[in-house]
Amino acid sequence: MSTRKNPKEATNRHVTFLQVDLTKAHKAELVKWSEANPDLWNMIEKAVDSGLKFSMSWDDYNQCNQAALTKLPTPGKGVETMVLIGRGASLLQATQALFFKYHIILQTNLEDGELKNQRGITDWG
Repeated sequence: MSTRKNPKEATNRHVTFLQVDLTKAHKAELVKWSEANPDLWNMIEKAVDSGLKFSMSWDDYNQCNQAALTKLPTPGKGVETMVLIGRGASLLQATQALFFKYHIILQTNLEDGELKNQRGITDWG
């Protein structure tokens, strides 16, 4: 007896990829922010501790490395899966871009499993 889910059922989840495009000014700010050596391990640990999934991989389509934060649905709250991606020439650069978007551009904090930030955005989309 197989315990695998029907592939069609597994792909029916609604996933929102958050589109955060970096302007030239953002890219210059990212370079300065990265050179200041932010504590990425601490940021990753806090994100994972708050319930986010952190992953890194090669992106065949864009031919670069990518790092991702994924917020899975909250049972009973109707929150959909949301994914924020950072890309770069190296895994380090991809992770820096991801957390720059997460902390600096979105100014995001997760409190009690709810996404909250300082710019009035109620979700990552």
